[in-house]
Amino acid sequence: MTLLKTKLFSSIFGHRGAHKATWIEFSQDVIINSQLVPKGKYGFFTIPDKKEWTIILNKDWDMHLADNYNSENDVIRLKVNPNKNKDITEALTYKVKSLNNKKGQVSICWEYLTVSFQFENF
Repeated sequence: MTLLKTKLFSSIFGHRGAHKATWIEFSQDVIINSQLVPKGKYGFFTIPDKKEWTIILNKDWDMHLADNYNSENDVIRLKVNPNKNKDITEALTYKVKSLNNKKGQVSICWEYLTVSFQFENF
């Protein structure tokens, strides 16, 4: 199992191999986009587009890629705008950054793009 050991407020990203879905885990409740997300593990999915990405947290985290994805199990869907970076990120990178003692930001970087969303401990 590959585990990106990026921890902030006990948030963890994981990817368990070449054919498993990426997941995120919160050890306590968080607020994302004014919506309560209970502590737990969630499938982490994206729908990229040139002007706007959709980021999805889904109750089903243990699946083969997105084969068993069911939108009825979505906990939250966020619309975020991609930002263009001046430097290249050669490998897909997930980051969790502290903004203060209660707030953080999750970012996905790859090539010349970054998409991000903020969260707050509840």
